[in-house]
Amino acid sequence: LLRLLFQRLYHDRRKPEGKFMGIYCGRAGAAVGVGEHDYSAAAEAVIGRPAITSASPKYLPLVPPYEGGGWGRYLRQAKVTWPLFSYLCNNFPLFLSYKNYKFKHMKKLAILFSVLMLVSGTFLSAQSLDDVLKEHFSAIGQDKLLKVNSIKTTGKMVTQGMEIPFIQMSKRPDCFRVEGTFQGLSFIQTYNGKEGWSLNPFAGVTEPQPFTEDELKSMKYSADIDGMLWNWKDKGYTATLEGKEDMEGTSCFKVKLVTKDGDAFTYYLDGDSYMMIRSNTKVKVQGNETETDTYYSNYMQVEGIAIPGKVDTKMNGQVVMTIVTDKVEINPDLDKALFEKPTK
Repeated sequence: LLRLLFQRLYHDRRKPEGKFMGIYCGRAGAAVGVGEHDYSAAAEAVIGRPAITSASPKYLPLVPPYEGGGWGRYLRQAKVTWPLFSYLCNNFPLFLSYKNYKFKHMKKLAILFSVLMLVSGTFLSAQSLDDVLKEHFSAIGQDKLLKVNSIKTTGKMVTQGMEIPFIQMSKRPDCFRVEGTFQGLSFIQTYNGKEGWSLNPFAGVTEPQPFTEDELKSMKYSADIDGMLWNWKDKGYTATLEGKEDMEGTSCFKVKLVTKDGDAFTYYLDGDSYMMIRSNTKVKVQGNETETDTYYSNYMQVEGIAIPGKVDTKMNGQVVMTIVTDKVEINPDLDKALFEKPTK
């Protein structure tokens, strides 16, 4: 449709000016540009700064056209939504370049293109939650994670000036254990899918104590190897796409998930990579709502699965704990007894 409109409305056969022009649709956005010499010049006009094109004029670097002074500003002003960007990129990769178009028509074309995208976006947005989650699962290697039976993570926790080595173990179905050692003392938390216990000598507790109902609920969330967003309907959760939000300069999708108990988790997925970079958690503990923010960074690839190498937890804007992962083992042999009531 765009190609036909281009040819119908803006092709001037009488006064060729030898300019290259194009419509660029990339994962980060879309825009219209014109260049004096070649495709690269047209690309520069699109994004407002120099760009290097590939051998094929169909593709350009994945650069946001909204940065700089290019023609992308017209689409920015139109607030074109991501679902259509994604749809066009996946189904109709575009960099339509022609000669003999008059520069004075570019603004008109950009506005026309924006209107078409806005109209089409209404239809595509109905599937936007599924689309975003599909891209997220693809980015993190969910298909490979589903085949994993157990995971063992080794690293360190940094809190209140202390650095505590820890080991975290997960095993299907819904088994979880974390232990750490500091100055000769070890804390242990275990969960076997139904019951859980805690041994914390740092708090003066030298005998394993059963989890409270709130602690069991929290441990159940942690024991979900697949992640809470996977098969959220089957787990009795509700999920909604809350639009997009800028987070420290990164445009993110906001996906909100609410459990049957009313606990709310809001996930921030990078608009380009679909990796999770933040989560906001609001859970009820002894009848009071507790809110935490968790930031994920330094992702590493382990057998095709993306795992954050650093996790910062904040409360009231202050970092209360940083977890640094040193090693991840996939499918280690973990005895079920590790997830039962710990011994001293």
